[in-house]
Amino acid sequence: MVPQAQRIRAHFLIALTLVVAAFGVTRLLHSYRQKQVVTDYAQTERRVRAYAAKVFRAEHEQIAELAMEEHGRMQRDAAALFMQARYLLEQQGGSARMLVRDVARTGALAELKANFNRIRTGEPARFPRGEPFLRGYYSAVDGTIQPYGLCLPKDYEPEGSYPVVVTLHSGEGPGALKCREAPCYGGAISVKPEARGAGGFMDIAEDDVLAALREVHQLYSTDRDRVYLIGAGAGATGCWHLAGHYPHLISGIVAVDGRTGPGAWLRYAAGGAESQAWHQQVRAFLEASLSPVAYAENLDHCHVVAARGASGRAADRRDTRAMIERLRKLGSAPEYLEFLLQSGEDLARWREQLALPGVLGRGPARVPSRFRYKTAHPRHNGAWWLRLDRLGRPMQFSSVEAKAEDGRVLIDTDNVSALTVLLNEAPATVNTACVDGVEFPVAARARASTFSLEKWEGRWRLATPRPLMKQRGLSGPFSDVTRDPFLVVYGTAGDSDLHRELSRWEADRFAETWKARYGNSPRIKADADVEPRDIRSLNLLLFGGPQVNGITKRIAGQLPVGFEEQGFTLAGESFEGTGVGLLLCYPNPLSPNHMVALVAGATPEALYQAQDRIGMRLSWRPYGNYKWFDYALFGARTAGTETLVAAGLFDNQWQLRPKGDGPAGGGAEWRGDPAARETLLPQTFPLLGSASESEEDQVLLCDVRPLAIEQDYGAVAFDRSCEGTAIRLAGEEFQRGLGVRSPSVIRFMLGGQFRSFSATVGLTDGGPPSASSAVSGEVVFQVEGDGLRLATSLPLSRKGDGNTSAPLSADVEGVRVLTLTVLPSGARSEPGTSCVWGAPTVSR
Repeated sequence: MVPQAQRIRAHFLIALTLVVAAFGVTRLLHSYRQKQVVTDYAQTERRVRAYAAKVFRAEHEQIAELAMEEHGRMQRDAAALFMQARYLLEQQGGSARMLVRDVARTGALAELKANFNRIRTGEPARFPRGEPFLRGYYSAVDGTIQPYGLCLPKDYEPEGSYPVVVTLHSGEGPGALKCREAPCYGGAISVKPEARGAGGFMDIAEDDVLAALREVHQLYSTDRDRVYLIGAGAGATGCWHLAGHYPHLISGIVAVDGRTGPGAWLRYAAGGAESQAWHQQVRAFLEASLSPVAYAENLDHCHVVAARGASGRAADRRDTRAMIERLRKLGSAPEYLEFLLQSGEDLARWREQLALPGVLGRGPARVPSRFRYKTAHPRHNGAWWLRLDRLGRPMQFSSVEAKAEDGRVLIDTDNVSALTVLLNEAPATVNTACVDGVEFPVAARARASTFSLEKWEGRWRLATPRPLMKQRGLSGPFSDVTRDPFLVVYGTAGDSDLHRELSRWEADRFAETWKARYGNSPRIKADADVEPRDIRSLNLLLFGGPQVNGITKRIAGQLPVGFEEQGFTLAGESFEGTGVGLLLCYPNPLSPNHMVALVAGATPEALYQAQDRIGMRLSWRPYGNYKWFDYALFGARTAGTETLVAAGLFDNQWQLRPKGDGPAGGGAEWRGDPAARETLLPQTFPLLGSASESEEDQVLLCDVRPLAIEQDYGAVAFDRSCEGTAIRLAGEEFQRGLGVRSPSVIRFMLGGQFRSFSATVGLTDGGPPSASSAVSGEVVFQVEGDGLRLATSLPLSRKGDGNTSAPLSADVEGVRVLTLTVLPSGARSEPGTSCVWGAPTVSR
């Protein structure tokens, strides 16, 4: 038995520690980076404070006064302690009471409390050596603390210089911390980023890895010329991606399995409107740009050790062999082994005991005097002593070959419009720069740290600073706006209640999708609540045109698009109709160093699901609905990129140049096929906010706006299939219904007023076939009422003799919220399968 006095002390210890953790760090975040309070952490604070107040009412007032101010390292240490406290709480299922019960036995939080006392008095926190622990860094992108694991060598000394091994985990999606146990290595600092569940370590997950690495460099004594990546499966894919994009930051990789090819297994089969040449070219480029093999030349100076095991697809083995062969043809010397009979444990042992020590045993990387660099995006803008400031023609790769010798730098470019030589980073003094055969003296600018050139009207010259030029972080496309710190803004202005409701619904849905994908909610505000500091420091994602969003109204006259009562004008051309919508990104006229991304409809109906109406479905999940354009217009008959009205990229001066290159290069426009659009049915708009608004005995759910939609790919189609065609199931045509892509979850408000539900469900006739015979395309349909399973269909599939459709009914008496779900069935099912709820009806 634990003595009563010890139990009381344990209760007080846990309450004090957790309250100081949650309250202190929340106050800290208030003073740090725009005082944003993240929902997840605010909920943790409220839960623990409420518990502490109940148990220790007298001490609660004193605890609430324990506030900490931000002082550099103290903030970082506080974030680490907060992450440790949150993890311990989550281990008990979120129950502070269970954690209190266990603390008397384990004493797990004693050191945590001691560390909080240290940082309150200005001392640095103390973390273990030779064993893993959690840290967390502040991500300004969405105002959250992101975790990563760390392990310092047992003999770590601040005066030393230690190599860094970054382990990329093999998980996918948010959930239990995958970074909790960072491996420990003698003589090296080990880092294991969570990277928001990973997602191939691309997009924002890529940025998270770099942010964690950057913080470790700032906090500890690291050798920046000896940074190594190690991973298996999805982690190996991340090794290839990160080393290819940032070769100057990575000295070597150990990649076991993983993907190096374009991953074409999720592509749609070509046909119909998708056969448009421009659409296929854009898709092919985007797929290639996400393929590690496209950047093989960037790995000239990276020590590559790769292996494949017995598991996995033969196609992936072929892709890895192709990658290794390409590296060898480029003059690199990668090490590659195939273990076709060994188990996963054998591979892990080989990776940890042989491959990694071999990589670590090599000397530090040196700044190369000669290198090649290839990129597809301004965010990946150079390496070592050369920066690519602007790219050239869109939807094409850009590359350079650079060499420094005898006081000169020789640079050959392809599809590059501006570049900068980083003089202080070059391996020797630079007196002359020769770019594509044109020489420029650098000696006169010897005191400068950079030397910048630009291609203007096809000729290289000294760069001239000017406002509003595309550059890293200010370049688009639309989807890139949320890779930097951003704020979601919904509209509350105007006379239309429906328009305001849909603006808020669209903003909330974006936030819910972000949280489902990355584990935390982004910042979100009403237009009337946006503060000047928000505009000065954040990109803005605006939902609603000037008729509903006050921020859009403020900047509308300075955007390169005109807003009309029933449509938009672009370059003098009018686009009108109740179903016309616009997606646009552009430098914010109120803060030109930041971006705005606008989602707007000419009418409320056009705003509905506008953010999902156009995208490019690519094989990597983070790019599942990728907005590859700077601007796009869609109509009621648009069903995917190939049937949009118009889309384009501004030139490098942020101007519309659809008929020719601007002086600074860049810019393009594409048009969807009007004839193809005319073959499609228009998207209808559900007028009812809930089924109970109707007085009819039977209500079709395609007349009701869902409470919520969860769907990775595209918008839910009302009275048509996801392809925009008539709804057909097993040869039967339905005039009314819902077209969805699995996995899909749709919730409707019934209000307890209906007794039964019925529908015909199945896979759309004529939908795109699976791209691989190994993928089944099998799905199941489910009906839930207030969280309880009411009905489930048999698995439906186009393969073999399987059924493609079936009737489905359920008793929904008393149900307030009805949920319609479609899920892939089977281990190799294909996400994104086109499905239909035919004539979904609720009856009183």
